[in-house]
Amino acid sequence: MTERILVIPGDPVPWQAAVKMGKAHNAPRKVPDRQAHYAGKIRETWERQGDASLWLEKGRPVKVVGEFFLSRPKDQYGSGRNERELKPADHPKHKPAPTGKPDLSNLLKMIEDALTGTVWADDDQVIEISGFKTYVDWWEQSRSVIRITPLEMGQ
Repeated sequence: MTERILVIPGDPVPWQAAVKMGKAHNAPRKVPDRQAHYAGKIRETWERQGDASLWLEKGRPVKVVGEFFLSRPKDQYGSGRNERELKPADHPKHKPAPTGKPDLSNLLKMIEDALTGTVWADDDQVIEISGFKTYVDWWEQSRSVIRITPLEMGQ
């Protein structure tokens, strides 16, 4: 089967653990709203851009690649008439790569969880996963690009 590509506009949202809704050790947990909204956005994009008829039955392996293009933090730009100029490389606020939050592993986990039940039966079917995150400049759209490649049994 061929690779399917999803493009989700906007800043990527990482997976995070559900929040306890009380003090008791067995209190119910709630998925953070921001995470639930973004997971819905991933599923909607799949239904709109992807092949909604693709369903990878339990046991069918899949490869996933996540490419995350993050908005560059405003403090990396100048101010006033220099608001669209990056600060020099030797400036303490300048970061050429997004080495802080969100964690790449949590961005990838969000994809796995969001597409479970939509593209594949269980995220344990993802046998190969990779990704990267990078900054986009002020004139570029932040986005996530998800590449899904169903694999043949035995690959």
